[in-house]
Amino acid sequence: MKKRVFLFFVTLLSFSVYSQSIEFKEIDCKISSAEKDYIQKVFDFELEYYRTVFNLENVSLKITAFGDYREFKNFEKQIAPNMDSEIGFYSHRLRTCFIHKGKRFLNIVNHEMSHLILRSVINVVPKWINEGLAEWFESFYIIDNSVVQGFQNSSVIKVKEWINRGEIDLEEFFRYSNDMWVSQDKAPIRYSRKLSYCLVYFLFKQDSSILKKLKPNNNLSCFLVFNR
Repeated sequence: MKKRVFLFFVTLLSFSVYSQSIEFKEIDCKISSAEKDYIQKVFDFELEYYRTVFNLENVSLKITAFGDYREFKNFEKQIAPNMDSEIGFYSHRLRTCFIHKGKRFLNIVNHEMSHLILRSVINVVPKWINEGLAEWFESFYIIDNSVVQGFQNSSVIKVKEWINRGEIDLEEFFRYSNDMWVSQDKAPIRYSRKLSYCLVYFLFKQDSSILKKLKPNNNLSCFLVFNR
């Protein structure tokens, strides 16, 4: 799936603010101009997708990048003691994405931006939808100034194996609480994450307008639409 993204050129407001909608904070690292351009393009792209469902006006994106992994994990324990992310997480309380600036920095930015946008308009989202959409956006990348859809081949292969062995019970999975979803998402298997991604990928592949049918104020409607 390809979709043209228009980059809005705005005046640089200050050293730490890249545009009117994105604020960067760098701790023992540097986010390059090219990376900031990439983030702006993908942010605009994700906003356009979510605007097909929600009445989104101004959504501010705050990103704090850590150069030192131990410092990132120590910070995570301080503000989100129940969180156990690998290299990034979104804090709804602080309205900020906190990410370790490693090899997968931009992919994780894609992922956490999805959480920020979705949680800015709806507080309670079924975990598999929230994480499935974030995983789906995580695989997107830019070619010739356009954002294009990527593909998590390893996740699809693994889920097919689980299906062939009869190890997936979708009715049970859809009933997972947040705690149950997390408990079944331990590394290295990542059962919950892989299955959530494949469900969202499959639904978009069947109907690219599926996001428009999600009802933002009714969790049961979310379930019925995505479980049709």
